[in-house]
Amino acid sequence: MILRVEERRETRDGKALIHKDVHFTDPAGDAAVGVIRLVSTTPPNVRGIRIEDDAVSAPPEEQKREAVVTSTWQCGSAIPGLSLVLEYRLRDGAGNLSQPVTFTVSCP
Repeated sequence: MILRVEERRETRDGKALIHKDVHFTDPAGDAAVGVIRLVSTTPPNVRGIRIEDDAVSAPPEEQKREAVVTSTWQCGSAIPGLSLVLEYRLRDGAGNLSQPVTFTVSCP
C-alpha cells in the first residue's frame, strides 16, 4: 500500500533533480519494483522521455512497517518547463500490484 509521496529537489552539475520519495508498507515484505507509467506531458506529445522502473531495496522487515523507494528525475534544458504526469505502482514478488498513485514532475 502506498502511503504518500514526498518531493525533494536539488541541483547537481547544473541540472535540476527531482526526487519523489514513495512511502509504502507491504505486509509480506516482498515489494520488489516501483512500476512507472507516463500518463501525459506538458507540452503535449513530448517524445524521447526515458522512464525506468525503480528497484525496491528496503529489507522485508522495514517494508512491513514503512519503507521508502525513491524515484529520481533529471531535468534537462531541451524542453524548458517540461511537466510529466506519472502513475506509480508497487509490484511484489508474486506479481501483485498496489493501488496506483499519480504525481507530477515539473521541471523548472
